[in-house]
Amino acid sequence: MKLSETTGYTLCRIARKIHYQVDEIFKPYGITVEQWAALKTIEEKAPLSQKQLSDSLEKNQNTVKALVTHLLSKGWITRHLDPSDKRNQLLTLTKTGQQITKELSFLDEKANLAFLQTFTAEENETFSKLLAKIETSL
Repeated sequence: MKLSETTGYTLCRIARKIHYQVDEIFKPYGITVEQWAALKTIEEKAPLSQKQLSDSLEKNQNTVKALVTHLLSKGWITRHLDPSDKRNQLLTLTKTGQQITKELSFLDEKANLAFLQTFTAEENETFSKLLAKIETSL
């Protein structure tokens, strides 16, 4: 079997192309796809610790630390002490973070629709189920 015929390689190639396209869409906002994933995860799961964010993103803690530092410097998130465990700091969105997340969510959804426009509604549903099946098997 040729490399180009393997599922893993094909999925990686497609993911990389999507990543580059979304990066271009987000570039005017000064945010990368990785930073977007962190910001969106914080929006969806806040309040959460940096460790929880790291687990959710499946990235190492040093990488997430850099993402959090960037989002803090933009004023999009804030850190505060966890009242139930003073050793933890919890991440939440600021008002500015909520606004940018709303705007970027619209662009992200629009990009996702464009990526899937070649599929019918039924194919989209099947594709999503198949991807989920692969993910749960790993």
